[in-house]
Parts: sequence; C-alpha cells; structure tokens
Amino acid sequence: MTYQECKEMVSRPGKFEGEQAWCPHFWDASLDGADDDISVSDDFGYVMMRVTPEDVALFPDLAGTECVYLSEDSQGFVSCHECTQAEWDYFVEENTPDSTDE
Repeated sequence: MTYQECKEMVSRPGKFEGEQAWCPHFWDASLDGADDDISVSDDFGYVMMRVTPEDVALFPDLAGTECVYLSEDSQGFVSCHECTQAEWDYFVEENTPDSTDE
C-alpha cells in the first residue's frame, strides 16, 4: 500500500476517516499476520505493532515512534494511536500466555 493510497483512504468517509495516513498501512499489516516480534493482539481485538525503519521511510512523521496501537469499534471504524515503549512492554506482558499456567 502506498503513502498516496493511505492518504486517500483517510480523507474520505469510511473505516479510516479522519485518521493518520499510516493507519490503513498498519491495519492492513495486522490483518496479513505480521510477525509476533512486531505485532501483539489481545482478546478484545486491540493490536499493537512496532514501527520499523521501513514504516518510517514510508511515513516520516513516525520517526521516533516506538509502536502504534490499533482498535476497531463495533461499527467497523478503526482508531490508531502512537504509543511508547513502556506501553508496548505492558501490552506484551498482559497478552503473552504465562508458561506456568499450563
């Protein structure tokens, strides 16, 4: 997905209306099954993804951003937010099965 395609998606009514241009890019990647080391999801449909150098090359405004947080509401609209390393660590800890629970 190109920057221009993403920009168009957020500028018209629909799932990504009013979001940052990078939102459809990460949503698409999450649906494609991104690697576990860069993507974590929970039981409620929330997804957190690491921002890679390739992502920053496509979306320079993400420079310095550790990760992004994505969620879809009951009407199918997607929200995207930048997040910190501490938020990533907490999300991973809360959504990784504990081997002692087996």
